[in-house]
Amino acid sequence: MTHYIYGAGGLSLEAFSILSSITTFGTKSLYDDVIFVVDEEFLDCNKYYNCEIISINKFNQKAQTIILAIGDPVVRIRLLEKLPNLKLSQSIIHPSSVISPFAKIGLGCIIFPSVVIGPGVVIGNNCVIYSNTSINHNVNIDECVTISSNVSINGNCQIQKGAFIGSNACLKQHVIIGKNCIVGMGSVVISNVDSEHVVAGNPAIFKKIRTNTLF
Repeated sequence: MTHYIYGAGGLSLEAFSILSSITTFGTKSLYDDVIFVVDEEFLDCNKYYNCEIISINKFNQKAQTIILAIGDPVVRIRLLEKLPNLKLSQSIIHPSSVISPFAKIGLGCIIFPSVVIGPGVVIGNNCVIYSNTSINHNVNIDECVTISSNVSINGNCQIQKGAFIGSNACLKQHVIIGKNCIVGMGSVVISNVDSEHVVAGNPAIFKKIRTNTLF
């Protein structure tokens, strides 16, 4: 089976590394079985471990599935809007992560090492969850969310589409994080965060309205 990874940054290499931990390639090597898909301007990149690189324009959206290895969730959303025929592949989950059999994970997710996902958790399509993050019972995470390393999400929280949670953040139980929010690194969130808001601090407070897609 050929695995397609879209992206020209560090997250695409992280996805490649996770695939190397979970995939049995038989007589084929990992390098023969992974193809990176990039925009035209990145075709001359040389950092992909000698894997084949193709343009997104040559990717067969109707016949092949793909992982979108892009850290910015809003960029992932815009890419899916631009290329509506893209089919997401099965999620890639590092074998050291602990996933409850009573959790549900959508398509196209990238889950890093040592993530813990509890019972009743629902994770939508196209999410990225970095190392050592803990997601406790009955948390609902919409599509295209990025959760950074060492985040603690307590029970019954809701994280809406396009949100970005910075490293070492902690979310109190029952908190709702609105669409396209940014929660800064190390923040302690004890109350709901409105859509498009950027919050940070302990306790987390409003800083500004999100006006761009750069973190």
